[in-house]
Amino acid sequence: MSLNGSSRRVLLIYQMPKTGSQTVQATLAQCQLPHQVYRFHFLSKEIAGTMKKAIRAKEAAEAWKDLVRAQLVMMKEVRRIIRARKWQSLWRRSGRKLEVITSLREPIGLGLSSVFENHSFLFTDLGRANVETCRTELMRPRALKYVREWFDWELRPMLGIDVYAQPFPFEKGYAIYENRYARLLVYRYETMASLPAVLGDFLDCKVPEVISCNISRSKAYGGTYEAVKAQLRFPAEFVMEQCNSKIMKHFYSETERQALVKKWTETSAANRVAIAA
Repeated sequence: MSLNGSSRRVLLIYQMPKTGSQTVQATLAQCQLPHQVYRFHFLSKEIAGTMKKAIRAKEAAEAWKDLVRAQLVMMKEVRRIIRARKWQSLWRRSGRKLEVITSLREPIGLGLSSVFENHSFLFTDLGRANVETCRTELMRPRALKYVREWFDWELRPMLGIDVYAQPFPFEKGYAIYENRYARLLVYRYETMASLPAVLGDFLDCKVPEVISCNISRSKAYGGTYEAVKAQLRFPAEFVMEQCNSKIMKHFYSETERQALVKKWTETSAANRVAIAA
């Protein structure tokens, strides 16, 4: 196997959608890092297969297909780099490790943000993106499953790091993991205000300030998004399913999860539910 490029410093901004990856990239652009930087959301072959099927769909716009094709090319290149670093780590202990940044966000908030980011694919016009239609989209059986399973479906198979193997520091809001060929920063979306300190700790550099990008409330649909977010509520059983999921119980404290239950649960049931310890 070719190890071309195996000595370069490579930074992977490998995050589930709507968790601040563009902000991380823009913020780090101030630092003039020596790394080759890749930003993407998925590497798994299952997602690549879905993307390839989407390209073949006749109703998909050509401009969108071109973006998907570019993502597939990047996915192939990044998987090659990861394989090279894995092989390198077996015979060259001093080789450079991949540096990887990822994040997470509570599923309902992430899901709603994604609905509006992709509203042109989901609704005939923005006016149809209302409380009822957004609730319907988010309550589809598999709508939020990729959020809950992202670390097991994407990160662990690709990097060999199990983020669930050790407790997460809730108050700190981020943690650094490491194996023989990769260093990984995992931060919570709610920690964005502290991003310069978090990134500086991980990359051992000074990060001046947060450069916010791709923020939902600043987009053309921002007003509608904020209005729906303020009113949207769900049945208690649905909210409990999200807040008692593996990812939420690991990365959010019991108090934080209870607050999210109250935030997203229909008023009539909000005071009658309790999360699992």
